[in-house]
Amino acid sequence: MRGGGFGATASSGAYTGAAGKKKRMAVTLVLCLASLFMVRDAVRAGVDVARVPISQVAKDLAAERLVLWGDVEGPEIALWALCPSRRLLSARVSTSLEFLTESFLTGSPDGLAGFID
Repeated sequence: MRGGGFGATASSGAYTGAAGKKKRMAVTLVLCLASLFMVRDAVRAGVDVARVPISQVAKDLAAERLVLWGDVEGPEIALWALCPSRRLLSARVSTSLEFLTESFLTGSPDGLAGFID
């Protein structure tokens, strides 16, 4: 909802433009969705602009379906797998941990993009 409605807020967002120059822009909440995949799908449909991880839109950027305006600093994203003990892991859990370790070894956006449609 542009300019009002439940949860609507306005703020200022800082980002680094394509030429490496720091910029600011006024930000108004238009739509509130439950997941980043829903946000990405809304942007694909042309609803508005959004701040989403590069790994979610790398294929769209490469195919020029979306345009990258710049980069926004954000918190580091971590993936955790908590297990009670490594000695007593089932074969399924061990296999899953090995898969995660091999798949996300570098943690780069390009590496993660391979797992996202």
